[in-house]
Amino acid sequence: MVENFNFQTIEEAKKYAAVHLKNCGIKNAAIDINAALKHILKCNEIHLITHKNYVLSDDEIAQFKHFVKMRENDIPLAYILGEKEFMSLKFLVDENTLIPRPDTETLTEEVISLTKCNDAIIDLCTGSGAIGISCAKYTSAQRVLCVDKFEKTLEIAAKNAEINGVADICEFLNCDVLTNLKNIGERFDIAVSNPPYIETAKIETLDKTVKDYEPKAALDGGADGLLFYRKIVENAEFILKKGGILAFEIGFDQQQAVEDIMKEKFENIYTKRDLGNNARAVFGYLR
Repeated sequence: MVENFNFQTIEEAKKYAAVHLKNCGIKNAAIDINAALKHILKCNEIHLITHKNYVLSDDEIAQFKHFVKMRENDIPLAYILGEKEFMSLKFLVDENTLIPRPDTETLTEEVISLTKCNDAIIDLCTGSGAIGISCAKYTSAQRVLCVDKFEKTLEIAAKNAEINGVADICEFLNCDVLTNLKNIGERFDIAVSNPPYIETAKIETLDKTVKDYEPKAALDGGADGLLFYRKIVENAEFILKKGGILAFEIGFDQQQAVEDIMKEKFENIYTKRDLGNNARAVFGYLR
C-alpha cells in the first residue's frame, strides 16, 4: 500500500513509485513521476539526474506519497499538481477547467501568427484561459476578452492572466456562448474557440482520466458534436468585424463538417494539422 512507502532519496522514490504505478496499470508512469518530483522539489530534469541521492525531507516525502495515492486512482497529473504547461507558460487548472492539450497549440500558434498590432481578440469557451492568455503574451494584441459560462472557471483564468503577466490586456466575461453572443455588444478582429466538441453519446467511452475527472460541460458538444460551431457561426456578425477571422479547434474527424458550417458566412477557409497529422484547427474570414 502507498501508506507503507519506505524511501528516502530521489532514486529510491522514483523506483518505488514506478513499480507501484505500473502495478496499478498507469501508463507513462516515469513521465508523471519526474513531473511530480520536479514540482515538489521546484527543480528541473537535470537536477533529478545529478542529485539522485538527495534525501527528501519529511514534507517532500508526504507530498510524493500524496501524488502516488492520487495517481493510482487515475486522477490526471495536471489536477494533482494543480497546473499544466501550455505554450511554455504555466496555467493553473482544477476540476472546473479542461486540461490544456499540446494539440491546441496548433490553433494558438496560428492565431498568434495572424494577430496584427492592436488587434482585439475574443476567446470563446476560454476555460483556463490558455488560448487567450497565450495570445496576449505572445502578440501585440490591444485586448483579449476571455468568455466562459462558468464563474469559477473564469476565476482560474483570471489568476492565470496575472501569473503570466497579461492581466492588463485580458478581460473576463461570464457569458453563455450558446445563448448570449448577440449581447456581447462589440466586434473583434479575431474570434478563437476550442469549444466542447465530443458527441454526447461518446463521452462515456472516453479514457477514464477524461470522463471521470474533466468537466463534462467542457466536453459535450451535443448529439453530433457540432452544437457550438453552429451557434458561434450563426452569431458571428455580432462578435466579428467584417473580414474578421474565426478560428476553431476541431476533433480529428470534424474538418469537413465544420468547414461546411463556416461556408455560410466565411471565405478563404483553411485547415491546420497537428503534430499527429490530424486536421486540428479551421480558420476563415467573415464575408
